[in-house]
Amino acid sequence: MVNAMSLVNKDQDAKYIFSKIPKDDYQISQSFDDDRKELEFVLADKENIKSIPVRDIPRVLAVTDIVTSLTAKDVFNLYRHLVEFPMLGLEHPVGRKIFDKINMNLIKVEKLNLFRARSRDIKTRKLPFTDIEMFKAPHGVSSQGRFNFFGQGELYTCDTKEVALSEIVSDNPNLRYDIIEWQLMQPVGLLDLSDSESPLVQYCSFEKKTPNRQEYLLPNFLAQCAKYYGIYGIIYKSVAHPYALNYVFFDYEQRWFNTVDMEIDKTCN
Repeated sequence: MVNAMSLVNKDQDAKYIFSKIPKDDYQISQSFDDDRKELEFVLADKENIKSIPVRDIPRVLAVTDIVTSLTAKDVFNLYRHLVEFPMLGLEHPVGRKIFDKINMNLIKVEKLNLFRARSRDIKTRKLPFTDIEMFKAPHGVSSQGRFNFFGQGELYTCDTKEVALSEIVSDNPNLRYDIIEWQLMQPVGLLDLSDSESPLVQYCSFEKKTPNRQEYLLPNFLAQCAKYYGIYGIIYKSVAHPYALNYVFFDYEQRWFNTVDMEIDKTCN
């Protein structure tokens, strides 16, 4: 049953998760999964009205401790603090709380097909990118992103090819786009922000509109906390296309990813 949950730290995380589930209201039972054609453990309420597969429990509870006790006012106050002191997030009580609790209940993922798109100006480079070049911009070159500071080139991927392309397209007619499809083979622990409507996740999901990228202040802080604890990356919904999931990797090895396919010289039309 614990193995089915794909936890990073099985004993520790399983004990923690089950301590949060009210035993008077829920019970563990088995049910036949028609899609998988096998028996699986489920967590069901004792009135047998609702149940959830045990394997999905970590995704549901992944960021519960961070988000449930943070109100919209708490998160907004942290945002205001970061606007004034972007490098001193830990000096704010909400920032300290996030830092102290972010390493709980990570999701272990593998065998994912992920897409990465990169643009190039054909006036300066007509040659398509190679597989190696598709991983990320060299350290010190990349601009600020949602979950990275200037100069820190993280690996941004998406589970949907069309969304991976749409998130970087430009009106510049000289740009061409190369898209690679990988399969993630290595099991890795990621922080899952995709299944929550909390104020914290909301403040990590605003579309970039301000000239100084203030929308990135809070997700940048969250990413730095995750990196400090050695968390490999974050799962989050695409801002423009919420049906798609983005996966940003802070720390990884290229051998974890097997190339499935590659398309070159795509245009925005």
